[in-house]
Amino acid sequence: MYSLEPISLDKVTSLPTLKSSFVSSMEPKHLSFLDILNRNDALYQNATDKVMKYAAGENIAVHDVMVAMENAKLSFQFAVQVRNKLVESYQEITRMQI
Repeated sequence: MYSLEPISLDKVTSLPTLKSSFVSSMEPKHLSFLDILNRNDALYQNATDKVMKYAAGENIAVHDVMVAMENAKLSFQFAVQVRNKLVESYQEITRMQI
């Protein structure tokens, strides 16, 4: 009825090139701690708004509420870890002898 034919890899001569917009988006971005806190605040406000709308009985999906809450939680945990590293670095610098 149907037959399977093996795939020949000899036809592949080169890999596709990436678009420049993708490559430029992969460049490292320099974020300040204030940027992290502002993003954390925005995610927290978004999660709070969704929870309040859901509690008020508006037509909002439960999974949207949960995803917003989880995003806010992860953002907060990231900010706390960055703060911990900053404090640890500061303490290590103050312990250095000149």
